[in-house]
Amino acid sequence: ATLAAEAAREGEKLAVVSEAHTAHLEDLKMKRMAGMLSVVLRMRNASIASAFDTLVERCEDRRRRRDAVRKALLRMGHMDLAAAFSGFSAAIALRKRRSDAANRALARWRHPVLVAALETWSNEIQRVKWDAAEAHRAKEMALLQSG
Repeated sequence: ATLAAEAAREGEKLAVVSEAHTAHLEDLKMKRMAGMLSVVLRMRNASIASAFDTLVERCEDRRRRRDAVRKALLRMGHMDLAAAFSGFSAAIALRKRRSDAANRALARWRHPVLVAALETWSNEIQRVKWDAAEAHRAKEMALLQSG
C-alpha cells in the first residue's frame, strides 16, 4: 500500500509538475507571441508614423505653395492698384490743367481790356498767316508762269 500511495503521490507531483510545465510553456508561448506582436505593432507603428510624416510634409508643402500663390496674387493686386492709382492721378492732373485753362479763359473775359487785346493779337496773327500764304501763292504763280 505504501508503494501504491507513493506512486500516487509521485503521480500527483508529476501531474503538478506537468501542469506547471504546461503553464510555463503556455507562458513562454504567450511571451513569444507578445514579443512577436510587439515587433509587428512596432513595424505597423513605424509604417503609420512614416505615413503620418509624409502627410505632414505634403501638408506643409501645400501650405507653402498656397502662400506663394497668395503672395503672387497680392503682388498682382498691388500692381492693379498701382495702375489704377496712376490712372486716377493722370485723370486728376488732366482735370486740373483743363480747369486752369478754363479759369484763365474766364479771367480774360472778365477784363474787357484783355479781351480786346487778345482779339487784336489774334486778328494780327490771322493777318500775318494770310499774308504769308498769299506771298507763297504769288511765288508759285510766278514760277509757273515763268517756267
